Amino acid sequence: RARQSLRQALVELKHALGDQIEVEVDTVRLVTNAVELDITRFEREVADGHAANAVDRWTGEFFDGGEDIGGEGFRRWIDGERQALHQQLAIAMEKLVSDAVTEGDWSRAIAVSERWADALPLDERAHVRLIEVLRMNGRGGDAFRTHAAFVARAKTVLDLEPSPEFMRMAGGLAETARSDVARQGRGSAAMHTPSLVGRGAVMRELSDAWIAANSGPGVVVSVRGDVGSGLTRICDEMEERVRASSPDCLVLRTRGRGPEPALGTAAALLEGLRSASGSAGAAPEALAEVARLVPDLHTQFRHLPDATGDDDVLRESLLQVIAAIVEEQPMLLMVDDLQMADIPSRRLLSSVAIRLPRGAMFLVAKADGPAVFPGAPDDMLAARTMMRLHLGALT
Repeated sequence: RARQSLRQALVELKHALGDQIEVEVDTVRLVTNAVELDITRFEREVADGHAANAVDRWTGEFFDGGEDIGGEGFRRWIDGERQALHQQLAIAMEKLVSDAVTEGDWSRAIAVSERWADALPLDERAHVRLIEVLRMNGRGGDAFRTHAAFVARAKTVLDLEPSPEFMRMAGGLAETARSDVARQGRGSAAMHTPSLVGRGAVMRELSDAWIAANSGPGVVVSVRGDVGSGLTRICDEMEERVRASSPDCLVLRTRGRGPEPALGTAAALLEGLRSASGSAGAAPEALAEVARLVPDLHTQFRHLPDATGDDDVLRESLLQVIAAIVEEQPMLLMVDDLQMADIPSRRLLSSVAIRLPRGAMFLVAKADGPAVFPGAPDDMLAARTMMRLHLGALT
């Protein structure tokens, strides 16, 4: 599989770069100055004071998903690069916020601060700046909620409290929020942190299932409940926890999309396969079949053979592609509103779930009630090892 992945990668690189790449018996190298790195331009723009250009160039973490390619030394190098880039992004963001505040453009100051906090969700400095500009713009309630959300996130993801200085801000923010509410004539000054209440047991079961999937056979979990019982919120919370605990994880998520088109739910779920690490480890014939559902694979792999169009072949091909991907990164698949999924999608995904490989977890959420489509199976999955959870009514 590794040899196939290397061969596929070299074919794509050769077609993309032509004579700018040199492939020899035991080496592969780029010709000098064949490409320009976005990181180089970002650093140069920060150094030259072109903060707006640098911020526009930021699209996410350095080498996202590459943490497990090498050993411990390689991971330390990635972490060091990321920390340095975070500091440079903070310099650029701080300049843009300060310029906006100086000009009295509060809308721009808030927008830049929100972008900073979104880009670095665990950076206390970014959230302090966002809280400051919200408060200066008279949005005390939003500032208080931002503070509470960051405290909750730090405790959940890092298992740490923010700095004492940050925690001391809470009292003043709460008082400001109450004053804002009273001034605006609202009936309540209650503020709610984004915590999931009353579903701790379910979330513990799901977290344990995720751990089990990463150390043993694939795990399938079915969560059911009445409409309005919080099924979607459970999926949101699970996605957030998995992304926090396993940054290299591939999360594929969708919801039931109705009876048309056939395989529409499956196609929406699998769209993220187009850029998944490890997909090149699958045979070109398998990728060609899956490209029936994920046409963008033809952009990633431009020289795939023709697909057969056979549904049985599609099922086996999808299993092969998933197996190749989880060799390199764990995978969480989630389907919300399963009762709304088209029947062909349910059949295809059921066959995949029954043979889910190690390193993958499949979570489906289904609202109880009569079948949405006549003739649709009441439960898509028949995996013997499936965990079934039910959301009871909240007191």
